[in-house]
Amino acid sequence: MQRIYLLPRLKLTFVPVVVAFLFSLSTAFGGDTSVHLEKGDITGITRVAVRKDGKVTIYIGSSRRIVDLDKLPAEFLKSWGIDTNAVTASLKQTYIDGIEKALEAGKFRVVGGVVYDLRQENRDWILYVSSKLLEKLDDDEALVDLNPDRSNAVPVHILHFSAAVPWKGEGRFKFAGVSTGTTKFKTKDGKIVALQDIDLGRAAEREELPDAILKDAAPNAPLVSHEGTHASSTAKLPQAEQLLDYGTAFFITDDGYLVTADHVIRGIHKVRVKIGTQFYDAKVVKNDQKVDLAVLKIDGNSFTALPLAGKKDPDLGADVFTIGFPNPDVQGFEPKYTDGRISSLSGIRDDPSKFQITVPLQPGNSGGPLINRFGAVDGVVVGSLNDAVMLVESGSVPQNVNYAVKTSTLREFLTPIHELEGKLLTQSSSRKHADVMKRAQESVVMVLGYK
Repeated sequence: MQRIYLLPRLKLTFVPVVVAFLFSLSTAFGGDTSVHLEKGDITGITRVAVRKDGKVTIYIGSSRRIVDLDKLPAEFLKSWGIDTNAVTASLKQTYIDGIEKALEAGKFRVVGGVVYDLRQENRDWILYVSSKLLEKLDDDEALVDLNPDRSNAVPVHILHFSAAVPWKGEGRFKFAGVSTGTTKFKTKDGKIVALQDIDLGRAAEREELPDAILKDAAPNAPLVSHEGTHASSTAKLPQAEQLLDYGTAFFITDDGYLVTADHVIRGIHKVRVKIGTQFYDAKVVKNDQKVDLAVLKIDGNSFTALPLAGKKDPDLGADVFTIGFPNPDVQGFEPKYTDGRISSLSGIRDDPSKFQITVPLQPGNSGGPLINRFGAVDGVVVGSLNDAVMLVESGSVPQNVNYAVKTSTLREFLTPIHELEGKLLTQSSSRKHADVMKRAQESVVMVLGYK
């Protein structure tokens, strides 16, 4: 589940340093001068080159485009003398050959039973670029100010502090870590404050690295102990090594149209839907990053759909609930129920397209339905405030501040889709609680995004 941030989240990307001279510059001339891509055709091509990181540079005269290798047709690359299988295999081999050096450099970090390869992009890790030590604690922990330029220091609690290299003992430093919760501390005046925990991870041992990292170059995988692999639930999914993101969706028609949050499928190459033990390929019919909504379609005509609430927004304080798939790595694949109330009729900075809700949310809830007592959809769950950012901004950790896109906004988003005309269900004036829960559970599915 994507969070909603008051400040931009810095996405941490580690490009593998082990990709060597094999791809320092593989350049070809004289192939096809045009290629069709999802985001538009490229014409007038004069040269094609494979970069060190495996991406492809396409030259059009004096200009150029950078494209992922897997986004280009094999026939096009072949016309320029580029063997995609050879490129992929060599990149993978150079990655594997660099395992020992990466171990020595501490690039494999363990947090929460998961090994992360910090040479690659990992969505849970955030890069903090200008921090200052406030106090060194015992057990390799510290209190750190993430924004020293502010007049009032707002500390965070750092675990495995020695991993914060290249800090030299003075001045500012940068580090990357995973937000893992909060720890309570007592101040000098006796007050109890909850500080955000950021774990920098401990260095992994060679024998702890799972095969998903050693052989398949996965960016992260469950830790291997002497007793064996502590596999997460998602590690058991088909093509788990290709899984990039997950979330929740719900049916709005019985013939396979679903709604989810745009950020669940944004940047995803392949989308699948898990219904019970079955997996369905899903087509993205429409998505919009601004309103954070997306419509998917799977084949079939016997699904359970949820009705949409009326055009009038619910009252402040109205009871609502959601069903979704939070933290499937740990909590598994059974749908989970959480409830709460509508705590504001507008979103962050008074955004009129969203509600603020007290329904507890976790990563994986995004895209789920916000359902009222009549069993109709009042909104689409999209995220929560980022604890670390709010701690820096306000000096406190937000308590259960979450958001959902209003159904009135969802209706506007769905209106141009002609295939939905006459198919959407409307809210019933009365329905038994047992019926509401049964229909809600049957309508909600898990969304899986693959690279």
